[in-house]
Amino acid sequence: MTGAVVYWLLEARAEQRYSLGDASQTDKVVLRDILRFGVSYWFIVALCITFYSGIFPFQTFAVKFFMDAHGVSRWFVGVLGAGFDSVVNERANTWGWPKGRMRYNLAIARELPVFKPIPYVIEVDGVRHSTQAMLVAVGNGPSYGGGMMVCPDASLDDGLFDIMILNQISTLEFLRVFPKVFSGRHVGHPAVQILRGREVRLEASGIISYADGERFAPLPMSAQVVPGALNVLVPGPAVA
Repeated sequence: MTGAVVYWLLEARAEQRYSLGDASQTDKVVLRDILRFGVSYWFIVALCITFYSGIFPFQTFAVKFFMDAHGVSRWFVGVLGAGFDSVVNERANTWGWPKGRMRYNLAIARELPVFKPIPYVIEVDGVRHSTQAMLVAVGNGPSYGGGMMVCPDASLDDGLFDIMILNQISTLEFLRVFPKVFSGRHVGHPAVQILRGREVRLEASGIISYADGERFAPLPMSAQVVPGALNVLVPGPAVA
């Protein structure tokens, strides 16, 4: 539900920012749709007051805005994955059992022996990179997938993507590198490449990206940073 609230608020802000529609009417639509999820009216009122008025402490996050090959736009906040991780998600989502993390682990075991490096074209701020890679992760924040620090130096408020590319390695080497992602130490591996930029385009055949834990969009796709698109409440200064 939190993701839905954030998404609809971003859509409202986007329509105001880019003059895509009447802001007052947009807010009514946002409120109506969120109420369908059973959120109380007064909670939404309080949320809108804090979001728009600036009377409470905020931290401003950059948020990622993407447009697919058909011109359809969506938002994500954390990390977008497009490679082995998304292939595993596609496999896991076809199974009804087991539940939870074990289903993902079994999907890894199923896909890893047959996985082939993916031919990518990755364009960052106009510079094109062609490679055979195991996966590409586009990070606003540092982690996804239950604590995997895939882009350990990514910051939510710096206005930049961190793009982690795991270039072609053997299955055995992949098994050696993978556990290091939980601490972020995988970035020291010679097959790992980190790029940074404000705009990115990913091209690959047959790959579905996942973002913020959800099935997102097929490649090719383009994304850009929108600094200051999301304000969040943060703890105030500590009182001595």
